[in-house]
Amino acid sequence: MGDLRPLGDFDLSAPDTWLPLPHEGPLGWTHIAAERLCDGGRTRAKLARRLERLQPTLTADPHLMVEVWVPDRASPRVAGLLFVDWVVPDGGLRIDREYYRGLIEPDRRSGVRVFAHYVDDVELPAGPAVLVSEIIAEPTSRWFPLRKDVREKLTYVVFPHGCSDALKLTFTAAEEFGEKLEADATSVMNTLTVSLGEVRSR
Repeated sequence: MGDLRPLGDFDLSAPDTWLPLPHEGPLGWTHIAAERLCDGGRTRAKLARRLERLQPTLTADPHLMVEVWVPDRASPRVAGLLFVDWVVPDGGLRIDREYYRGLIEPDRRSGVRVFAHYVDDVELPAGPAVLVSEIIAEPTSRWFPLRKDVREKLTYVVFPHGCSDALKLTFTAAEEFGEKLEADATSVMNTLTVSLGEVRSR
């Protein structure tokens, strides 16, 4: 195998019902975001308040990107989320499908009830990938571990050709939005492109 290169950058396009959250937004960003995502003054005001509350929690971890999903313009409900993360293997190894499956199987999560769990290999324009499709119940917050929501979760882990790293995109939404979430996730993944960084010798 030749020299491998790390992940450099990525780009994707999501439907206009999705919007990236800034880590530190300018003054008034929540109202601008609400205008893009829903209609009506009261609805927009409610969504702006919700985004203001959600943003510090959702961006506290070092994700490459966080997006919120508001599929109904008449409602201020944030129905789903997208997290984009960089997966780097230990010891300078290459991460691939087999390596990643070894990380997630068997499932060692605690406090999560799994109703459905499927792992499939898929081919995407950005490269080969693993898709983990789940319906799970997990705590709504770390402060209320017994209060759980049933959610659909789609995790795509993409292994670009010639790259030592992987890109993980996690889509999650309340179970009743499952079909719409799957359609949007498929649309987003078909637009994903990646660029590689400088050569990293193995």
